This record gives sequence, C-alpha cells and structure tokens, in this order.
Amino acid sequence: MLQTSYHRMTDTAATTSSFEHLTALSARLREANPPVVTSIGECMVEVVPLSASTAKLGYAGDTYNFAHYLRLLLKHRSAHIRFATALGTDFDSHQLRAAWEQRGIGTDYIMHDPERTVGLYVARNKPDGSKAYLFYRDTSAARRFFTLPTSPALIEKIVEESTAIYSSAITLAVLEHSQGRERLVDLYRCARESGRVTIFDTNFRPRLWNNDTTEAELWLRKIIPFVDILLPTDEDLSLIFEVTDTETLLARCREYGALAVILKCGAKGCRIAEGSHSVIVPTTPLQHELLDTTAAGDAFNAAIIAGLTQGNSPLTAAHMANRVAAVVLQHPGALIPESATTSLLRAFEAPSW
Repeated sequence: MLQTSYHRMTDTAATTSSFEHLTALSARLREANPPVVTSIGECMVEVVPLSASTAKLGYAGDTYNFAHYLRLLLKHRSAHIRFATALGTDFDSHQLRAAWEQRGIGTDYIMHDPERTVGLYVARNKPDGSKAYLFYRDTSAARRFFTLPTSPALIEKIVEESTAIYSSAITLAVLEHSQGRERLVDLYRCARESGRVTIFDTNFRPRLWNNDTTEAELWLRKIIPFVDILLPTDEDLSLIFEVTDTETLLARCREYGALAVILKCGAKGCRIAEGSHSVIVPTTPLQHELLDTTAAGDAFNAAIIAGLTQGNSPLTAAHMANRVAAVVLQHPGALIPESATTSLLRAFEAPSW
C-alpha cells in the first residue's frame, strides 16, 4: 500500500500544486465557453409528512439535487446545466419537466416513455436529522434511460456536447438490467476518452443493491477507472468495502483507478486526495440546529464543481463546499426554500485566507 501524506488545510502554493489533476480539470471547466454540465439520473416526486394528515409535495433525487444546486451557485455565470433522464407522458412527468425549465435546468436530454411514469418517495425525519425513506419506483421511466430505442443517439449527443458529466451509484443501481449499467459505464469511458470531465458520487443505498455489497463493488470497479473526480463519503465506502480506516478507503479508490478523490467525512469535513497526497479540509460549524441531512452531500458536490468552474483552487472549492453543505443541513427537505438562497450564495463566497 502507498504511504499517504496528509495535512490540515492551508491554501499554500505547495499544497495546491500537489493536486495537479484537479487543477487541470478546473482550467478545462473554466475555459469552456460556456461550460455544459450534464447530470444523469432520476428525479422523483417527494412526499414529506408534516402531520398525521398533511404532507408537503416536492421533487428531488440525488443527481437532480446536484443539478439544482449547481444552477443556483453558478447563476451569475454563463453555464448550461442539463439534466438527463427519462419521464413518462403523464401529468406528473410534464409538471416535473416544466418545473426544471422554470429553474433554469436544461431539458435537452430528456426522453419520454409512454409505458412508465415518475418514481415517488416518502421521507420521514429521524430524531438525529437523518431520514427514513419509503420508495415507489418500480414503474419509473428513468430506470429505462439507457435501454429505450432512442437512447444510443442521445448518449452520443451527451458525450459530444457536454464539458462535464455527473452521475452516481444510485443511478447505476436503479437502471434496469445489466445492459443499462454497462451503457452508463461505456458513456463514462467514451466521455473520458473524448476529454470530458467525468464526475461520480458513490452514493450507496444497500436496498437498491439487495444488500449485496459485492455487486455494488463490482460496478464501482467497472466505472471508477473512467472517473476524473470521485466524490464518495467515508460512510458509503465503509459499507461497500467493509473497512473503516480512511487510509485503506483511499487506497482502495486508488487501486480501482481513481485519479482524484474528494472524500466527504460528515462533521469532520472532507479530504482531498490525489495519488499519495491528501489534505483535510475541516467542516464549518453550524449556525443553527441540524434539521435535515437530505441533499447536503449533493449540494457539497455541486459547490465543489462550481468552485472549480470559477477557477478556485481545489482547497478553496472544498472549503466553500463545506460551508454550502452546512447551509443545506439547516433546512428541511432536499431543496432549500428560495428565502435561503442568499445564505447559500454567501456561503459560496471564496474565503480570504
């Protein structure tokens, strides 16, 4: 195993220069005119019970949450944020598409499957702020995204037109049949070979893999070699690899071919790693009570990519991402209310060291 040197964050030339791959990716994103970031996955109707007889309806999904927060954080920059998925032809599907367009999310890469609809989930708060979920997604059109008749042409278009491509292990898990998963892996391979920036979150939901960590690890082994920026959590990797030591987790990511890893470590902050070098970026203390962990990781990912797109160093982008995640943790639901947008954008301001 490689020995890993790590430091606590100081934004010096020495530590910044250690992340050559991330710095090069930042330049590629910054120089695109305009950058086109495509997020691939599923968005569902969200039901949040407010009492025994009332509930709030919304919509969310890990890869959509990423696109939503990236659009908010880059609102003052000419950037195209697109969401790639499949919907039905029903009322809810059309409502979702209209809502995304209203929020400035590009819908160029959406297919419609008349035999399917959108998924739905019920989210209940636990006392610690985490969530318990109940999913209804068997008839979700997004599960067929890579196996519809029009899929091959759209996949080719996504690779050709995108500057960066983002997806997750949740997307991998929900795709129907191994053919769909193989096509997502192949999209990443083609994108990487074409010079696109490839980004992947290891979001691990045991139920989606029938509690089979071996199957999940198999597919991670297939896709990670084509990923530029891997965005796991220590909790996810510990479940998949069945080890808890951070050094071992990072070593396993390197073994699978990861060039740059930004490991989210909850209250401990995050850790940026390239090769044998890593830096710990401490978290930001919460201003108020932790209300809901939903989408905090997705917002963190969006802030990392937004920060790099603006030309910030990896360390600065990680610091900004910690602060953005802290804002999201203090609001209920996956998507914070519009009234909290100012706080989010203030958190995203680059620090003066």
